[in-house]
Amino acid sequence: MILDVSMSEQLEQTRSIFNLEYGLGTQVGVMLVFSRLHEYEADKLGLLFLTMAGSNPEEAVSFRERMSKLGGASVSEFLSTHPISGNRVAEL
Repeated sequence: MILDVSMSEQLEQTRSIFNLEYGLGTQVGVMLVFSRLHEYEADKLGLLFLTMAGSNPEEAVSFRERMSKLGGASVSEFLSTHPISGNRVAEL
């Protein structure tokens, strides 16, 4: 809102473009990064819970590898809420 007020003297089209770019930049540069970090944290907690349940946590790697072979939409990690499979396997 502060940025919008500070640009109040600009043309409406200029303000609209700036607000759109700011929104996209915030989404891609901040929000998606945190979503991916949350996914990595969930993977680590999953390993902990597997261990507590008496399962072999090393199976998580082969599970992720099997999941990546199933395919799915190939979106750049930069624009995704989830890390790409190869990075998740490497992190595990």
